[in-house]
Amino acid sequence: DRLFDKESASKLVNKVRGKMGEVTKSQGNKSEEQPPLLYDLTALQMDCNKKFSFSAKKTLDIAQKLYENQLLTYPRTNSRHLSEDLKSEIPEIIRAMPNDYKLFKDKLLKEKLFYSKRFFDDRKVDSHHAIIPTYKVASGLSADEEKLYNLVIESLLKAFMPNAVWFNSKIETL
Repeated sequence: DRLFDKESASKLVNKVRGKMGEVTKSQGNKSEEQPPLLYDLTALQMDCNKKFSFSAKKTLDIAQKLYENQLLTYPRTNSRHLSEDLKSEIPEIIRAMPNDYKLFKDKLLKEKLFYSKRFFDDRKVDSHHAIIPTYKVASGLSADEEKLYNLVIESLLKAFMPNAVWFNSKIETL
């Protein structure tokens, strides 16, 4: 079975330490997951509700205020994709992100950005593209504004990250 706390794991280790065992069965598999799509209004509202217990209206109000302060792109969008013409603007948007993201910004800007069709697709953009941050540097945000703003920043950064990869192993012993 699984162990979820350090104390239980330590007890088990101490119980079997120095004893011989035999692996009777071993299996493992690799799992991979693509980065999530960028935010449209509905996805942003769902995440803000799940993570911060914001209502849909509160999320819209905060996103609208950030838009009016030129920190986010138009929030009332139903697209989770970006148009091809935004590719040239992405490096500058990443540079303008807060220094809290310096490690990720530096890594992405040092490498050649890969503009995946998963995120850049003119056919999937109507009048407005996905919600992303702008070039403007944020300051003086309320705690709730900062939470939402950071979600949008992280969403854009994830779009340029490799797939998440993990391994699941199951080992049975005697």
